[in-house]
Amino acid sequence: MAQKTRELHRSADAMAMNEDSWHLVFDDEDNRLFVLHTWDYHDPKSQNSDNGTEEIAVDELLNEGGEGNQHRELKRLLSSMFEGT
Repeated sequence: MAQKTRELHRSADAMAMNEDSWHLVFDDEDNRLFVLHTWDYHDPKSQNSDNGTEEIAVDELLNEGGEGNQHRELKRLLSSMFEGT
């Protein structure tokens, strides 16, 4: 699978050892454009952890109503593609 990726946002909380990353991904073999969310959460008090990845359709992320940095960067990136048209 040939994929091109662009980081939209990454956040990390060193004290809690939590990390989230969001990437815009174009899979040029399957002609798919999506956002890949990857997380790794650790709770040092309870010793619980959770990690994983999720593929999110671009329109789903835009329509979920969030105003996080990943939403703003995706909107900025998509808008920049149409500047001057």
